[in-house]
Amino acid sequence: MSVSYRQPSQLAAQSKPSPSSSDSALSTSLVAVSASNANQTSGISVANQGAICNPSAELPIQSTEDNGGYFTHIKDVPEKLIHELCMLLDEERVLDGQDYKMFASELKLEPTRIRYLKELQKQSGKSPSYILLMQVFSSMKSSGTLKHLRSTFESMERYDLVKVIDDWVSRNS
Repeated sequence: MSVSYRQPSQLAAQSKPSPSSSDSALSTSLVAVSASNANQTSGISVANQGAICNPSAELPIQSTEDNGGYFTHIKDVPEKLIHELCMLLDEERVLDGQDYKMFASELKLEPTRIRYLKELQKQSGKSPSYILLMQVFSSMKSSGTLKHLRSTFESMERYDLVKVIDDWVSRNS
């Protein structure tokens, strides 16, 4: 078996359908803020942060062997699970505030970016939770797995979301 390695500049140059400019700008800015906040809190600098911020760049292919259960990356779970998590997170919880806004705060997004998520939903119909899960959470350094997501939901005291993840893992392990 032969595996070739391509430089990030070659990957970004490949033609791909491009998202709308406003969606692309949001993705880039949310991922950039998330990545920079994660780096500030961890004390680790990232030499090639541009690769993280470029939504059109492809990541190197990684093996998915032994990538089951809680170590499954969020981008590898079925859409049905993502949809169920989004439905629960998108429901605004006025009394305790444990909704997508708190999740965004846990991901270290600034309040102005969190408000923009709701505006984007009104304009494009995209779920704030879906953007947070699939673009921000999935690209965070040392994160992106169901284990990390479960831990975040536990710290938010969202045990209904923890149960959704636990149920999926028990059915698929």
